Amino acid sequence: MSIWESSWCGHELYGKFGANLARKIENKEILYEDYSHIHALYRLAAGAQGVPFLPTYSSMGSDILNPENDNLGKAGLRDGANPHIPKFKYITYKEPFTGSEILLIPAANPDWCITHVHMVGQEGTVRVEGLRFCDEEAIKASKHNIIIAGQIVPEEYLRREPTRNLIPGYFVDYIVELPWGAHPTGMYGAYEPDGSFINNYFTSTRSQEGFDRWAEEWIFGVKDHQEYLAKLGITRLEALRANPALGYSSTLKRG
Repeated sequence: MSIWESSWCGHELYGKFGANLARKIENKEILYEDYSHIHALYRLAAGAQGVPFLPTYSSMGSDILNPENDNLGKAGLRDGANPHIPKFKYITYKEPFTGSEILLIPAANPDWCITHVHMVGQEGTVRVEGLRFCDEEAIKASKHNIIIAGQIVPEEYLRREPTRNLIPGYFVDYIVELPWGAHPTGMYGAYEPDGSFINNYFTSTRSQEGFDRWAEEWIFGVKDHQEYLAKLGITRLEALRANPALGYSSTLKRG
């Protein structure tokens, strides 16, 4: 059985759209483990720092910590056989400084991390414009990294302002140049999320048959990324493109 371990599946602007995933979880085709957002971040942050856990008070008193919701534990998978499944989802610890209880959240070290960024240098230096969220922690926690970028630029350009860079090249295994590669989500300052495309995906994939039809059209029905962009059309893409002076599209119809 496949395992999905995450904190949420959705988009900040459009809410939950993981109907296909939810259906497979309900049908017991996928075993899932749910963490809060901050717990997922702490797992990656611990992995990035090379420590076995990080402490937090977050989510105490919530159902995230209900033993009935420890699905990997209930399935008998926390036996140490899989290095990616910690022996405990969390540990409640009475810390010695104040005597209060605190949670210890285990580190996560993924085999691979795939990150889409604004630009990457020819030697792998990564730059992300705008909010970075947990990109740095995820990259540093992972054993291998693939960086997909809107454009590949000379390293000399990135070194002019080194404080704006996120990750040095020695963390990166592969780099890929793929303009519009974040579609249908957006890239800050470059282009907006494609709301109608995201809505179509959500409504089309509520059933397995709908998902199969959608996948045949948008995944298997195009031979490469260029054909995917051609199918979207230049008019649609240009409506999403951000005005460089404003940082967002001034032509996209909203609401």
